[in-house]
Amino acid sequence: MLKFPLSLRLTTGFVVMMIGILLLSESLDYHFQYLPGLVAVITIMGAAISLFIITRNHLHIDLAAVAPVLFESTLDALTEGVVLLDNRERIIIANATFANIMGTTPASLKNISISRFGWQLLHSHENEMPWTLAIRSRNQQTNIQMTMQGDSGKGKIFVVDSVPVRNSSSESSGVMITFDDVTRMEEKNDQLESMLDMLKQSRDEVRRQNKVLEQLATRDSLTNCLNRRSFFEKYGTVFGAAQRDNHELSCIMADIDLFKTINDRHGHTSGDMVIKSVSETLEKSLRPADSVCRYGGEEFCIILPGISLVAAQAMAERARLNIEQLDIRNETDNVVIPITSSFGVSSNKHSPASLSVLIDRADKALYQSKHGGRNCVTVWDQPQPQHEQAVCNTTENTARTTSCNLDTLTGLPDRNEYNYSVAAAIQTCQANSRYAAIMMLDLDMFKRINSTHGHAVGDDLLKIISTRLAEVLRRTDTVARLNNVSGITSIYRLGGDEFGILLSNLDCTDFIDAIVNRAIESVTTRIDIQGNEFHLSCSVGVSLFPDHGTSAEALLKNASTALYYAKLQGHNLYRFYDEELNRDSLESMQLENDLRHVIERKELELYYQPKINIASGRVTSVEALLRWQHPRLGMIPPAEFIPIAEENGLIIDIGYHVLEHACLQLRQWQDDGYEHISVAVNLSAVQFSQRDLLKRILTICDETGICPNKLELEITESTVMQNIDMAASTLRALHCSGIRISIDDFGTGYSSLNHLKRFPINSVKVDRTFVRDITSDPDDAAIVRAIISMSHSMGMKVIAEGVETRGQLDILRELQCDEIQGFLFSPPVPRHQATTLLNQPIEKRLQQDAATLAQSG
Repeated sequence: MLKFPLSLRLTTGFVVMMIGILLLSESLDYHFQYLPGLVAVITIMGAAISLFIITRNHLHIDLAAVAPVLFESTLDALTEGVVLLDNRERIIIANATFANIMGTTPASLKNISISRFGWQLLHSHENEMPWTLAIRSRNQQTNIQMTMQGDSGKGKIFVVDSVPVRNSSSESSGVMITFDDVTRMEEKNDQLESMLDMLKQSRDEVRRQNKVLEQLATRDSLTNCLNRRSFFEKYGTVFGAAQRDNHELSCIMADIDLFKTINDRHGHTSGDMVIKSVSETLEKSLRPADSVCRYGGEEFCIILPGISLVAAQAMAERARLNIEQLDIRNETDNVVIPITSSFGVSSNKHSPASLSVLIDRADKALYQSKHGGRNCVTVWDQPQPQHEQAVCNTTENTARTTSCNLDTLTGLPDRNEYNYSVAAAIQTCQANSRYAAIMMLDLDMFKRINSTHGHAVGDDLLKIISTRLAEVLRRTDTVARLNNVSGITSIYRLGGDEFGILLSNLDCTDFIDAIVNRAIESVTTRIDIQGNEFHLSCSVGVSLFPDHGTSAEALLKNASTALYYAKLQGHNLYRFYDEELNRDSLESMQLENDLRHVIERKELELYYQPKINIASGRVTSVEALLRWQHPRLGMIPPAEFIPIAEENGLIIDIGYHVLEHACLQLRQWQDDGYEHISVAVNLSAVQFSQRDLLKRILTICDETGICPNKLELEITESTVMQNIDMAASTLRALHCSGIRISIDDFGTGYSSLNHLKRFPINSVKVDRTFVRDITSDPDDAAIVRAIISMSHSMGMKVIAEGVETRGQLDILRELQCDEIQGFLFSPPVPRHQATTLLNQPIEKRLQQDAATLAQSG
């Protein structure tokens, strides 16, 4: 049934009534001709009456009654909850969004008190609800955070705005409330705050680990003194400023007397204790701001800004007395270890050209102290002529009138001159009951530099090395006046990359070790040529007169034998000759001859040692390790024959032989279903320098059917640091082909993660020397933690080698190391035994070992 508005109904009734009156009038004889005009007048009057009625009704309309009809559709479209309350806080209108929050319908919310839903204020000092306060104060309340305790809304957070509503008389008639659900936003804010906290913790941890790495890079591990490199970096600037501003600056060199005897009598543990105690005593004897550098072995160096030569001498004397009073006892039998020290002092009084010259002068004074009776302080206070290059030396009884035979490249005396000088020195030493030391120094892997960079770069390197050795070993640098008789030190180029060093007319040989160490350090210090960075290493052999021979021929031969064995033992090592080397020399020559035929005789065998993912406990890859099954000597480990192979170049063919057979074995494992396994092969320094390295490796992968990304090459850090630019280029080429790169024995050389970040490296292997004491030595644990954290930050995987105990595994798991390798799971084993390990989890393996141990017990 249709329903018409009131105004229309009233108007229609009025018109019908007027028409009825007209008709009645007509019947009462009114004239009909006026009827149309009357109708028009009646219609106009009806319209006016209707307008009056509509206006009057509109002025008295109840907004509370019509609002749901007018605004319902608009409010329901809003994403915020909207509620209209009256002054008694009862709900007049609630939109669909608010009803959904409450879990009901808008109609069921009408006339319900809003306080029944258990609202609670958050982060507010007010006790009243915002709508109550808005009604009472007639002021809007905005951005109020609230939660609801009811079942439907529990756990949700809202931002609530309450705005008072006034009628036409400006009287409060209720309040309009909006509810904005910010629960998810708050959760995200909480997550962001949590992430920020984690980032801050990570930043703090990185800073802490950076401090650990900085400590490792700049400090001596035994004494915590500055190491030599950081010492020169720090005081090079200090020296320059003192020279520029004409300020006083002094240098003290200190050395523990007869330290070799302390080591021999009381052991190296006691020797380390002595070095540490002396370093602490030196620091206490100086000013708080002064730094002590462990210059090498038992030698220390101190630079004293603003201190005159006289004051520095007094400080050195005080330190000498304090050291002499040290009470250090042997831990084994509680015997007192007598300790004395010698000092040399210099200053910039005579304008040294560089910091090195200032230290050299203190060093000269130090050696004068040592050879003048020890346990004293000597001051260098006379300007001496500086010989940048060694000259031919003469002796008292064998003066020569002919000029020396000089090497055309370096300007040093040559091998013929060396042989003659050794013979002359022996005659003099025999006549004066003196000693002599014959040294041969050879650069390791120098042929690789010539083949990689050319002979011009190699020649530049040789000239730099000869100059450095001359600076270290010139006569007044290494042997001071010996009871008013000068010792003689000379350097010679024997040919190629080999140098000879002669120290003669000595009253003792206690300091030979220190001199050899200085020579090695001068060679290993970084060299920059044509934008390339080189890190060389060397080996030294030493024979002493009269201990190791009384003829020049015997001493030269014995020094050469000692050099040979120093090279076999590794890099940056030296050996003194002894009788056992003669016997070993013959065996080594025979071994070298046999090594030339190992491939054709099929005497080489590969063993495999698994690598285990700590998280999964599964074998992920195996490392191929070479063994030599000698027909007469039996199984020979690689440490005994690999250095020989590297020295004579046989390592190239042997290395590719290993690579080929390791890939063939991997192919066999893949065919047997072990598709997740990869193989790691060690790459020698000689192989790494080959120009066709990548081509030969890819050829082997292609011929054996191995994908390059299943092959991992393990390269020692000393190899990649030999020439950083060349290494970076080679490693990038290998990486681009898909081959994975791992740095072996990380932490034992002179590289750092800062250097390694230049290379496309996939993983680093923490050396076993750090893993061995990780459960008992906090320093080793800190080093491993720093390596793991920094490696992970650069996207590198970390493998710990030499893991032998469950305790080591637990700590490595806690430190989030990625993989382990070691005897805890398995030693290197032949291929058939390695195959049985591929599907064996580490926990099962450990359980089997425990059961076997229990049965045997």
